[in-house]
Amino acid sequence: AYKHFGITQSKDRQSTEFSMTGTNYKLSNILASIGSGQLDFFNELLGKRIELAKNYLQLISQIIPEMRIPATTDKGVHSYQSFCVFTYNRDEIILKMRQVGIETQIGTYSLALQPAFQTIPSYQIVSSKNSKTIFNKVLTLPLYHELTFEEQTNIIKQLAGLINEN
Repeated sequence: AYKHFGITQSKDRQSTEFSMTGTNYKLSNILASIGSGQLDFFNELLGKRIELAKNYLQLISQIIPEMRIPATTDKGVHSYQSFCVFTYNRDEIILKMRQVGIETQIGTYSLALQPAFQTIPSYQIVSSKNSKTIFNKVLTLPLYHELTFEEQTNIIKQLAGLINEN
């Protein structure tokens, strides 16, 4: 039902019922089976990402203590799908990090700046100042399962050098 708009099976069209909120993702049974199997490793994968994020936090506090990092709420648990930091020269840092073999990316998009959303009145009404600021200043650092502490140390040292240049 979830993958069919929340519709439960019915004998005919007239008795169709939306029993839950659903989607139209059309997740195949094979992909659902693979995803279901990956849930067995969820805690391990999440734990590794949290460990890597703690490494970054430790390194940043030692090497770039003035670095601003997005925070979670007091009772929140961050999944660290990405590890982001605030910078003032994000685009320059991305290019210079790439020159030394470190791939970084922008941290997020501002939907208000995207053409697909510029014709939607609710996006025009809502102030997008904060989302534009974040779009322009947030940098995503490398974060993947095989990332080593030594690699993270190098990433933060390279980042510190670029920040101190300016």
